[in-house]
Amino acid sequence: MKIGAMRITTCLLAVTVLAGCTTSVPGTPESRPVVGTMTSGGGLDVTLVSFVDPAPLYQADEYDSKPQDGDHLVAAQLRIHNTGDRDYLVDPITEASVLAAGQEFDTSLAATSAGVMLDQVSLSPGQTVLGYVTFDVPEQVRTTQVRFEPNHGAAMLWQVGPNGKPHPPVPWPDARKSVHRMGEQATITSEGRQLIVAPTKLTDPAPAQAQVDAGMGQHVVQVDFTVFANTGPTTDDPSLRIMTIYDNADQPVNAHIYSMEASVERPLTVGEQTTWPVQFVVPDGFVPDHISFRPEFGRTTTTSWALS
Repeated sequence: MKIGAMRITTCLLAVTVLAGCTTSVPGTPESRPVVGTMTSGGGLDVTLVSFVDPAPLYQADEYDSKPQDGDHLVAAQLRIHNTGDRDYLVDPITEASVLAAGQEFDTSLAATSAGVMLDQVSLSPGQTVLGYVTFDVPEQVRTTQVRFEPNHGAAMLWQVGPNGKPHPPVPWPDARKSVHRMGEQATITSEGRQLIVAPTKLTDPAPAQAQVDAGMGQHVVQVDFTVFANTGPTTDDPSLRIMTIYDNADQPVNAHIYSMEASVERPLTVGEQTTWPVQFVVPDGFVPDHISFRPEFGRTTTTSWALS
């Protein structure tokens, strides 16, 4: 679960952090990258596509998170491209923050209606993702920088200002690069395990499974996966796997945590097959384009399929 928090830093620490970033983002703060600029490092190309301050709040119901009294929401839209030779697990909770008034603010639990949120996703080499990350910042405090620090590499910084507007997503030319056809089997092998996986059916919209709720302006999409255990040991529990559906702009939606119900409750034996009906709660207007699957094992196992 995300934990929205504020990391208070002293002026000295803030100066130290900024100075330490000059190797990857050279120049004075005034000359650092701004919205629309791509920065490379840690096996990634990262672009701050837009910065929205204040950001519109999205709440599906009264229980959804919102900024505490005295704070307002800001949002950074990031496009992240994996230029490395192995899977990269994007984790905005640990990688993204903003700087304001000498303080550093971590990601928020609150969602924005500016666009699709960026959650933890696994990118295969050459794959891209686009989404928003939100932050709670005190009222009357100006956010001056967005910070993204890859797992391996120096921090990236962008200069930002207030009153930014959402950037409409546009189709990404390489969204379907290196993807399989719908229904095509892919063999995923690592650490002595081998699964043969294929998405076989897309239902849009789909009736919600128990505990899967679509909020205002959302609906449910279901993708059925056929999974065959070719070698073992392996497990049938799809909650241990990352499944993400994308539109043609590479905006991601992860599988609903309560939706991943398998037809076999026990570990698969070699030669056994099952079906995973996996559900996603997507914004209205979201058109599924492709889907990715990553088991809990391996470093080069993220696999994608077209959905049409």
